[in-house]
Amino acid sequence: MAGAGGLPFIALPRIVGRARDALEAGETDAIVYLRGAITWESALKLKKEIEIFVEAGVQSIDLMISSGGGSADAALMLVDLIDSLKGPGGVFVRTIVDGVAASAATLVSVAGHQRWIHKRGWLMLHLPSIATSGPFRANSADLAVTHANVENLVGQMKQVYHDNMYFKTGENSGGSRPTPVSEEERAWLEKELERDNYILSQECVTRKLVDHVGLPERKRLEHRPRKASQEAAERELASLLILGLENARNAKYNSKP
Repeated sequence: MAGAGGLPFIALPRIVGRARDALEAGETDAIVYLRGAITWESALKLKKEIEIFVEAGVQSIDLMISSGGGSADAALMLVDLIDSLKGPGGVFVRTIVDGVAASAATLVSVAGHQRWIHKRGWLMLHLPSIATSGPFRANSADLAVTHANVENLVGQMKQVYHDNMYFKTGENSGGSRPTPVSEEERAWLEKELERDNYILSQECVTRKLVDHVGLPERKRLEHRPRKASQEAAERELASLLILGLENARNAKYNSKP
């Protein structure tokens, strides 16, 4: 699945600092962002960011999505992460389509424990793309294996949609689909995967791919003065040590004139 752009680089030590600051202020919510193409690099960075907030003790995470898609298997990894946070003692994940979730990004958006989409947002589902090259006779066996692998991938994608085509009402419900997918839902999904048409926000609700149109209300955070620069530097150094980023630490703190 193709997409343009990429997730902006996020310094993991700063994420640790943000999580600590939130706990000190008694905050229990966090916002993370899925922007641009889903690659293994960007997905692993986002996964680490979510894990840091979870370990810090946040109770809910808003995952803002604006993505044209990318790697389907990397997106499935994020789906598994969101699924693992369900249930008592877990972390409530709201996915919020902030513009567009297309291709592989739809797998992540529908997996949220509660799903939102902006009024003018849209989804786009389709089948994955593959490419190969080389002499036919030399690659015919490889083509058969590739076809079988892609069929398995498509089956996993369809299962994610089937499992999540229901209204997820009530925070922290952590439940699964209450009824099996209907034949009408299966037929609609099969037809939709064959084309690249936009599914506008209201139809997303009708098709049970999202739960609400708009933006959820968030708690208003009290203004807090920024940490003194020295304290911030010490906190970031501690974060670097915790994450084992020795090279980054040496480069930043030992290269003084």
